[in-house]
Amino acid sequence: MEQTPLSPGQNATSQAAAVASDCLLNAEALIYDYQRRRLEATYCDFSQYSDLHDYFFGLLYPPPDRRARFTPRNRAYSRIVNSRFMRFIVLPDTVRVMNQVTELDNMTDALNRGFARELCSRGPLPDCIGEETYFDLCRKTSTPAQHERQFDISYECFYFGELVIKYVKMNLEDMIRLIPRAVIRNSDLIDLAAQTYYTFRRHRTMLASFRLALHERELSYIGRIFGITIDKKPFVHPDDKG
Repeated sequence: MEQTPLSPGQNATSQAAAVASDCLLNAEALIYDYQRRRLEATYCDFSQYSDLHDYFFGLLYPPPDRRARFTPRNRAYSRIVNSRFMRFIVLPDTVRVMNQVTELDNMTDALNRGFARELCSRGPLPDCIGEETYFDLCRKTSTPAQHERQFDISYECFYFGELVIKYVKMNLEDMIRLIPRAVIRNSDLIDLAAQTYYTFRRHRTMLASFRLALHERELSYIGRIFGITIDKKPFVHPDDKG
């Protein structure tokens, strides 16, 4: 079936949309590059833990051009967390924390898209962006409350993983055996679960130190972006005996 040729006006609109799309993709790559450099500098005293670096930037927060690969994994995760099976075998508070992983992922994508649109609106993209530009993008397109929410979820999810390693007396194979294969149906999700479990277990004696560093440094960073002071003490679960 022959397609009707586009009119000059339609061609111009199509080309403009393609240019805008390319700009957004390139802007998101610039934003990610800054975020990665910033995190590496903020936690340079942990640089000897290369497996943590590879785990975070390889599986949890990969570059924008690789994130699409994990869309089926993330959908499978959301489906499992909200399945009747999970509500049956774990506590409601655990399901709440696990759902926050999806919230954090969606929020981070939305914020980064907002930063990218603002950057594209300023004209030709630079070769890279620094702290001053990034702070300005944050102030123009987001709020302190959004960044604090990102932090709160990151902290609580990290702490949840720490508590699992400290107090759950099952190994990963036992945990995965409890979940029917028909519920998982995604090898990337199994790989993420395995890498998370073994990475946390490998560094179990350092997890509290990592968590407290996350609390201090990220809240300080948010404060610097918006010129505010955030007075928030680290949350400790009442049943966590240290």
